Amino acid sequence: MNDKTLTLMAVRAHPDDECFVLGGSLARYSRQNVNTVVVICTGGENGEIVDPELNTPEVQEHLAEYRLRELQKSCEILGVRRLEMLGYRDSGMSGTPENEDPRSFNKADVEVATAKLVRLVRETRPDVIVSDNEEGGYGHPDHIMSNRITVAAYEKAAEPNYRPDLGPPHAIGILYYAAWSRNQIVEVWRRMRELGLELPWRRDEEEADSEPTWGLPDELVGAVVDVREYLDLKIQSLLAHRTQVKPDMWMLTLPRELQEIFMGYETFFRKESRLAVEGRQTELFAGVGQPDLAVAR
Repeated sequence: MNDKTLTLMAVRAHPDDECFVLGGSLARYSRQNVNTVVVICTGGENGEIVDPELNTPEVQEHLAEYRLRELQKSCEILGVRRLEMLGYRDSGMSGTPENEDPRSFNKADVEVATAKLVRLVRETRPDVIVSDNEEGGYGHPDHIMSNRITVAAYEKAAEPNYRPDLGPPHAIGILYYAAWSRNQIVEVWRRMRELGLELPWRRDEEEADSEPTWGLPDELVGAVVDVREYLDLKIQSLLAHRTQVKPDMWMLTLPRELQEIFMGYETFFRKESRLAVEGRQTELFAGVGQPDLAVAR
């Protein structure tokens, strides 16, 4: 990385989304003196409470407050420098009544939500921004919306004539989508079968015998970040989300070697770049400081 202070912004839908596919990178870069900024779009009010001790009427009624405290603890563990809440309500899973709540992120005015994010981009001036892909990873409406506003903010934050009241324009260097790697998924599937471990995504015997086809294909991987050194911090951040993550969650009970395969490397699809960078990189800031003519002026 170059000598200037770099900034990484992660735009995530719910509290705990900062952990699963990105927590190791946040921990790594925070400890390498990168300015790490996490933007969470919703309060996670409709999340399922998995800890029986916390599944009470009081916690259910104030779930967003509990999840915020969990998020703050997680970000402290990861070393995140700045946490921002965009202020929307959790939309719940696709097709649920919560989708129709006018306060939900699912129903947000895209222009208004984008402007909120542009303000933060222009204020923190990230070199790299990370979000979900167009399908929201697994189709969750809030993840899809976080993608929409991140892609829009990537463009609009750089436009001098767009909302000058939100701050001076800033051109983000690279837009990445965080993703599970298909190669990692297949390798863990293979090793779990060899060890006789139950497959978490198994639906029937036929599927259990079929090589997984989900995850980011190898040829689309734009960056792979080795976070094995920070794996314990990543696990601690996951466990900070007591309402959402069980200590016996399948990935947390894997043998350490398999945990390192599945969680010790974080993969990213490079969606857009204003920098002279191509091919697969071993870190997210490759090319920073080497702008090409596509950088907005």
